Amino acid sequence: MTTTVGEKSTVGDVPASDVDRSTAAVPLVLRVSGPDRMTLEARLGEAELLARLEATKSGGGGVLITRLAHDQFTVEVSDEVPFGVTLESCAMKGSDGIACER
Repeated sequence: MTTTVGEKSTVGDVPASDVDRSTAAVPLVLRVSGPDRMTLEARLGEAELLARLEATKSGGGGVLITRLAHDQFTVEVSDEVPFGVTLESCAMKGSDGIACER
């Protein structure tokens, strides 16, 4: 399942509110972006909360937040992350080929 936080939420062409989540077999993946840091942080917080709720509802997995670009992330429930844990990863590379720097 893919949706976008901060814009109209959909699953394919169906509004997310019309999807019966109890029978959905597709994992939750939220794509998050924002025009500025404040908006982006708020949207990431909302997406993490949604992912935590989904993990609790589905009975497993933790939350994985992956940075794709300076203003783009995915937030997903992952079986590779222990339940109740949120991990961050980086799939972004700079012009020098080095992954995210802290």
